[in-house]
Amino acid sequence: MKTVLVKSLKRVIPFLFSLTLIASGAQAAPYTFQTFDAPSAAETWPQGINDSGQVAGYFMPNHTPTPVHGFMRSTNGSITTFENTSSYCNGSNVTRAFAINGSGQVAGYCLGGYWGYHYGYVRSADGLTFTPAIDDPAVVHAPVSDASGTSVTGVNDNGQVTGYYTVSSATHGFLTNADHTQFTTIDYPSANAGTTYARGINNSGWVTGYYSSGPGTHGFVRNADGAFTAFEVPNSTLGFTYAYGINSSGQVVGSYKGTDNHFHGFIRSADGLTNTMIDYPSASLTHAYDINNNGQVTGIYKLTDGIVHGFIATPVAEPATHFAVTAPATATAGTALSFTVTALDDSNATVTGYSGTVHFTSNSTAVLPANATLNSGTGTFVATLTTAGIRTITATDTVTVAISGTSNNIAVNEPNYKAKLLPDGVLFASIQHAYASISSGDITILAQTWSFPEDLLFGNDTDVTLTGGMDGIFNPTTDYSTVKSVIVEKGSAVIGNITIK
Repeated sequence: MKTVLVKSLKRVIPFLFSLTLIASGAQAAPYTFQTFDAPSAAETWPQGINDSGQVAGYFMPNHTPTPVHGFMRSTNGSITTFENTSSYCNGSNVTRAFAINGSGQVAGYCLGGYWGYHYGYVRSADGLTFTPAIDDPAVVHAPVSDASGTSVTGVNDNGQVTGYYTVSSATHGFLTNADHTQFTTIDYPSANAGTTYARGINNSGWVTGYYSSGPGTHGFVRNADGAFTAFEVPNSTLGFTYAYGINSSGQVVGSYKGTDNHFHGFIRSADGLTNTMIDYPSASLTHAYDINNNGQVTGIYKLTDGIVHGFIATPVAEPATHFAVTAPATATAGTALSFTVTALDDSNATVTGYSGTVHFTSNSTAVLPANATLNSGTGTFVATLTTAGIRTITATDTVTVAISGTSNNIAVNEPNYKAKLLPDGVLFASIQHAYASISSGDITILAQTWSFPEDLLFGNDTDVTLTGGMDGIFNPTTDYSTVKSVIVEKGSAVIGNITIK
């Protein structure tokens, strides 16, 4: 096994440049390539990868059509080989694995009694059982010279499988339900007759594959409603684009034949706007066969010696360059608010691996969170801004201060006040929201105080008088006055003013 970190692919720079112009900014993304070979294999062909990083595929001990064996590679790199010995495989010694779902079920096909008679299967996660033969009802198995059969090439977490079947030299895609009892034929509408190959399926039931039209081959995506989208990788010669795998976000992987007459792997974005090249360095050929929801890609490459090797390409996370801080547009002074901090890279993608510590500041007097870390690149926090006006919150990495971000403007409003008539006739001014508005002598309203406890009533200080508090209408139901303001005096000096809103 060998691990190679690839940040730029110099051999294919001309094609990257073309893709950048035509495919809205496509470029070679940095990947770590981990290579592997099945035991005693002359050719190793990984075909599917799940979110845990388990890989399924097949290998050939010799450079010959038989024997062919399936394998499953675990996350620790150990490889288990297997053979489907079910009666429908008829001892053919040809078992191909093409897909693996989240639970570890492996799907593929074996060779039956006649050359070209394929039967699909799903292998249990523990490897102890195989399903009965999965065979499209349109297939008629009879001793004929042309290949006929069902090839299962994809399985999702719901148990649906996809693939293609061949009858009288015509090939059609298909999709089944979870128990493989209902088959839906998939033919691209304008394809040359009998040239549609369904290859991959995601958990939403979207299927990807390829078809022939005119002299070329083109990729397609079929959504769960049956609508098709066709595509080609720009600069593929004669439209030679093959789509093989699709993940839950809609990213598609496959291969295309470039103007250099070599095959290159590609990743198509979910919106279809970009196609990113993925090539093993110095390879004469690269095929990308599947992509999981973490962006890991599995496939094969070939060097000048002609040996086929497997790889897993793991995207290298771009470093965080700034924070996005999102806060509410309005707030009340002294009232807690929630805000979110997200670590982003240069392309504004979330950096889920960000492991730094965030420090918080504000242009308001405030109660802010202590230094904190983010979870998968994002975090939600609580702050209390105590000064009215247009305020912001800033998040800054404690080590790399250039990694920073400031929130949108927050319009912080003054809090509402109320005045209450106590049974002894003393007017009690209470603050519903913490707000430092009066501070003089021994009469203090603290920012930390939500309301005045009774032992701090102004009326308890004989030197303090409240005027203007009784000229409103007293509401006996709520015990609150509707007065508009209360003037607070100590001696002959006015030391504060409480506005009642």
